[in-house]
Amino acid sequence: MKIAYRNNPMQGIIIKFADGDTVKVILQCNHCGTYRAVYVRLLGIDSYEVKSEHKGRALEIAARYTAKYKGTEVTIIAQRATSDKYARIIGEIYIDKEPLTRLLVKNRDAWYSGG
Repeated sequence: MKIAYRNNPMQGIIIKFADGDTVKVILQCNHCGTYRAVYVRLLGIDSYEVKSEHKGRALEIAARYTAKYKGTEVTIIAQRATSDKYARIIGEIYIDKEPLTRLLVKNRDAWYSGG
């Protein structure tokens, strides 16, 4: 998948949170105008994973943030020109110009990983 990144922010709408560091959004292609649902892996943080012993916590975080932000318009800035091995965009999501990663860490639902 070709990704517009860094100096070319993308606009999207949140569909759901998969866990505390992965969000499903609908993006409109800057080139052809079509819409596509994609996952965004938030760069620089980690959170509880569904496929771990912390599954309950991961699902609780996903449900809480999905309930709060589903349908919210966001800006996505990808940090890489290609997706990862799971076909996710790696980058940051901004809600009203605030990085989503900052909000998740502030609420202790994620932590900075440096990656």
